[in-house]
Amino acid sequence: MIGLNLNQEEQAALRDLKARLANEVGPVTLLLFGSKVKGEGTPESDLDVFIQVPEYTFEIESIIDDIIFEINLRHGVFISSVIFGENELAGGPLSESPLYKNVRSHGVRL
Repeated sequence: MIGLNLNQEEQAALRDLKARLANEVGPVTLLLFGSKVKGEGTPESDLDVFIQVPEYTFEIESIIDDIIFEINLRHGVFISSVIFGENELAGGPLSESPLYKNVRSHGVRL
């Protein structure tokens, strides 16, 4: 995470998140966005993470939410996530979402 102004716990939390998601959910795309990427983050800022999964389901969302909850507690950080499925972004209305366009343009791949 070179070039990002993240402390050691934030970096560790994001590495942990990436590994846990790969093991428990499967292949995902992770992008960090928001104040931390813009260089406007403070010690109290959350870590905004965009998570793209092959197929979005409520079960997958629940698994991801549980993983993030555990990581937040372990590392003393606050990861805030948005989750999209590949099919939703491949041409559906969410592909035109301002949030998705912003993340696609300015997000940093983890």
